[in-house]
Amino acid sequence: MIKNIAFIFGTRPEVIKMAPVILEFKKYPMLYNVLVINTEQQKELSNQTLKFFGITPDINLNVMKENQSLSSLQARLQVKLE
Repeated sequence: MIKNIAFIFGTRPEVIKMAPVILEFKKYPMLYNVLVINTEQQKELSNQTLKFFGITPDINLNVMKENQSLSSLQARLQVKLE
């Protein structure tokens, strides 16, 4: 049975930490259906880092707003992830 695994991140440090894990799971498509979701909190930085690792997100949530507060970011993320 194939297991679904979703990786959700939005900042460059998160991509750097998660990329090796994502790439490892993607080696086993018969065991895992990997879904990569970029919240794009740091849109340019996260996308640049994903490109470096050769990872293409399946979903981009595009939540980045200028001068965003943590609470407004969390609210937008909850709505988009629903």
